[in-house]
Amino acid sequence: MKKLKLFYLFIIVILVLPLFTNAENYKLSVGDDNVYYGCEGKLITPQTDDSSENDELTFDIESVEILNDSTFLDKNGVYYVSRFNYYCYFYKISGADPETYEILSEDNRYSMDKNKMYFNYKPLKDEGEQIKNIDLFNRLKGRIILKVEDNGEAYYIHPVKQEMYFLSRPVVAFNVMREQGVGITNNDLERIGIAGSVKNYGNDINFSNMHKGKIFLQVEENGEAWYVNPEDGKRYFLGRPTDAFNVMRNLGLGISNNDFNSMIE
Repeated sequence: MKKLKLFYLFIIVILVLPLFTNAENYKLSVGDDNVYYGCEGKLITPQTDDSSENDELTFDIESVEILNDSTFLDKNGVYYVSRFNYYCYFYKISGADPETYEILSEDNRYSMDKNKMYFNYKPLKDEGEQIKNIDLFNRLKGRIILKVEDNGEAYYIHPVKQEMYFLSRPVVAFNVMREQGVGITNNDLERIGIAGSVKNYGNDINFSNMHKGKIFLQVEENGEAWYVNPEDGKRYFLGRPTDAFNVMRNLGLGISNNDFNSMIE
């Protein structure tokens, strides 16, 4: 009886142990005709799930580019692999643009393309808080406010919608900037002076004043984001998440808790 128990224990160890070893070493690789996932020479051909979007995915092998251990793209889309025990599945990130898609070095759970940002491969959504105090909204629209009596929490007040957005961390601030941005042509963008630049001759002050507080996305390029500061009418490049976060905090306007609370109560 004891030997039988030891035998069953041995079988369990043999079956279960691989699930907990070398999990962090699983990587994607490209073969002659498919993309594989595995470690130590043991390659798995991932399946595709049975949803209509991902059923029977095929890849353009010549254009495949591996981005990290679980994410890759080809000329037709961006994909990731999900592993559960011995089962692996490929998924296509809905709507992701392979030409501009990248994983953020600041936090690899986040990624972006020219159209949107993603968290764990799902599109990020930002939800604004309704502003009820019309007078304060009209005074502060388009501004970034800082709760100076607390911990300096930053909020962006939309210049048109009566909403404000909490900028809790760099990647969140960056996503708010992109989600609330509106497209602009290169010609129109050049009508707004660049902050700190000496080449601001010929800029259209009236045009700048019309768009104070807005976030513009260069739709004729790669969706680069610019913030038009209501204070000086100049545009500030929002670059990477840390750049956007720093711009927001440096241009922020302090607000008392009393005024802040009166906006939303």
